[in-house]
Amino acid sequence: MAYEIWESCVLIPGFSRSECASWVQAWGSIGAILAAAYFVWLQDRLELRRQERAEHARVVGRVAVIYEIARASAHHVRRMQERVDTREKLEAEATKLELGTAGFDMSALRTIEAPLASLNLAELEDPEVVNGVMILLFEVRQFRELVQQAMSRRRQLSTQE
Repeated sequence: MAYEIWESCVLIPGFSRSECASWVQAWGSIGAILAAAYFVWLQDRLELRRQERAEHARVVGRVAVIYEIARASAHHVRRMQERVDTREKLEAEATKLELGTAGFDMSALRTIEAPLASLNLAELEDPEVVNGVMILLFEVRQFRELVQQAMSRRRQLSTQE
């Protein structure tokens, strides 16, 4: 039997054209299946990374909001504490508050407290962030209550005079 290249498989001598075509088709099918599996795996990895980035961005955004609330709250509370750090200043601010000329009002304290109280602590994943939010909320509430008590005492003293 004479070997003629145009009548056989170039890659494997001795196979006929139909045998060669069958083997090429078989290996091609296996290659296509493997390539499809690889692309599905790659797509899943890309989707997982996209979801992780989205979750990270959501958490970073939430922490940024909490930080901004905490920063603003601390600033306002500090500013209010400076205005009432002595009994004389407290009485002066209470008088101004009653006259409507105070440098702050109780609604300012409530606007600080409201965003903190509305945070869903169960969604926060970092225990330190949860602890910080709880401490800040407690301190803001405590300060608001102290100011309210001081204002109440001032009103009582005013009515007794």
